[in-house]
Amino acid sequence: MKKVLSAAAALGICLTLPAAALAGAGMSDEQILKELEYLRNKVASQQEHIDALGAMVDKKVSAKVEEEVKKSGGSKVALANEFIDQLTLKGDLRVRYDIRDKDYKEGQGSDISRDRVRTRFRLGGVWDNKAENWQIGAGLATGSDDPTSTNDTWSEVKTFETGDLRLDYAYAKHKWNDFAFTLGQSEENPFKSSWVFRSSDLRLAGLTAQYGAKDGVFATLGGYGAKLVNDDNTATLVAGQAGYNGKVGDAKYTLAAGYHTYS
Repeated sequence: MKKVLSAAAALGICLTLPAAALAGAGMSDEQILKELEYLRNKVASQQEHIDALGAMVDKKVSAKVEEEVKKSGGSKVALANEFIDQLTLKGDLRVRYDIRDKDYKEGQGSDISRDRVRTRFRLGGVWDNKAENWQIGAGLATGSDDPTSTNDTWSEVKTFETGDLRLDYAYAKHKWNDFAFTLGQSEENPFKSSWVFRSSDLRLAGLTAQYGAKDGVFATLGGYGAKLVNDDNTATLVAGQAGYNGKVGDAKYTLAAGYHTYS
């Protein structure tokens, strides 16, 4: 920008000096005006050339950014913070209609029939600081305070009622060599488990310490606030797990054992 202003100032001086020189040379007013018009057109042409060069630079910078984004495979969201490398956004929307029809034998209960439409909307983001191995994540989801469901039923209580949107998870995670420490309510289940034993919507809120690489021995230990009892005491879930991730040929396997208790 400074170069463009300097060029404009220099051209302005060039316009002034020739005009004075032409007047001193005894040229007529008409000749002087024609000469000035020629110089103005020349300045305008040079300014157009400067603008074209600036546009070319902008295109090259944009192309370079696009190339770097494709290489990294990350988001195009740029943050003005040197400590944050990347912001990843994710979410989903699902609308589902379900029906339940229960028929009882005579004398064993009343028949029940129910149909409803439910929405599940989730939106979250993860900020990574690769230089210091920190990760911060937070997300929102529809639904009530039910810890195992993020579905919101249409007009469940009131006519055309609006849906609920709540904090689904919020956590900070720090990695150090093969160790990882997570504080808060993480989106991921820190323990090796099956959907048979644990709902994917359940968020454990507390502190988790983990050890292990992708393959080999791993261990997890955590303490989580399960429920505030009588407004003065929090029931705490203490859980630990140890196991091994292995591979035989193309087949992968995981062996793990754990222990859970409340205090």
